Amino acid sequence: QVVHDEEVVKSLRQTAIHTMASRGVTMTLAEEKEALKLFPAVSGLAHHVHDNDAIRWKFQDLIEAATDLETNKKALD
Repeated sequence: QVVHDEEVVKSLRQTAIHTMASRGVTMTLAEEKEALKLFPAVSGLAHHVHDNDAIRWKFQDLIEAATDLETNKKALD
């Protein structure tokens, strides 16, 4: 299961990198390594936002008020 999960993560990471590259956003290997260090912190933040009612509602209010977002996402994954 762990090997499968690692392969899924690698595949998703590569898909994200290719998607952003197609939009003109690229990064060096050093930048990629730094970005990968952020994933656990961002994941923890997303869980914290979802688990705390006050923060979750405030986050939803901010998303609803933001008119310049280029996505229809309304939640952190």
